[in-house]
Amino acid sequence: MEGPLEGVKGVELATWAFVPAAAAVLVDMGAAVIKIEPHAGDPIRALSSGGVRPGGGFSLMWDIFNRGKRSLTLDLEAEGERSRDGLPEARAGLA
Repeated sequence: MEGPLEGVKGVELATWAFVPAAAAVLVDMGAAVIKIEPHAGDPIRALSSGGVRPGGGFSLMWDIFNRGKRSLTLDLEAEGERSRDGLPEARAGLA
């Protein structure tokens, strides 16, 4: 289903609720969003309806906030992973 933001590309560098929820709305409207997570993953992945789930697993909150997004992990403190050519926004044409 096409939306008004079809063809728009975005990169999300955030965790928890507000930015992921806003980016999910952009996806709902047709934008392509790439979510960047630390190698350990977004902390919301470890949450369940009953609190923190040791070892992660399925998280309904993560699934809701990140529906339709592509996700990859990067350590932005590592020189090789934060080079301009390696960042998704450069490949997405946003840089």
